[in-house]
Amino acid sequence: MTHQINSEVLDHLAKMGVTDLVEQRFIALLKQCEQICPENIIDAFVTDQSSDDGRILINLWFFSEHYAMEAKNFQLATEFDLNLLSSNIDYVSVASQSYQLGDMAAKNSSLMVKTSTIQPGDMNLTFVASGANCTELDRILRMRLLPHFLKPVD
Repeated sequence: MTHQINSEVLDHLAKMGVTDLVEQRFIALLKQCEQICPENIIDAFVTDQSSDDGRILINLWFFSEHYAMEAKNFQLATEFDLNLLSSNIDYVSVASQSYQLGDMAAKNSSLMVKTSTIQPGDMNLTFVASGANCTELDRILRMRLLPHFLKPVD
């Protein structure tokens, strides 16, 4: 498999102010995900929360057309979950503070998106973002999650 992560994702990481070490870890995990995911990785997202000390990076998500892979606590460990998204999402919850979907985020903005899938095993996926990263999570919601919402049965 080869990755097709666009330069916008790497530019966003740079704008988040991630260290070279975090960027190297991102690339290393991307290469591992390519070995596990049955499709090409085409997108990525880093969950984060703001704190008194700045920004805390939590989990790393990689996306293919039909799958989402979560690298939990990615700076310290290597633990992946592979989740099937393909027309499989049956629940989406969006909560925000100081942020409106589709708008630019402020420094004090926060956004949380929760989803659940029906198969296999009712997986719950949670994405959080703070500050400018809210705009990136908004993009992930629209491009990578909502297209996989279950279609009504006629």
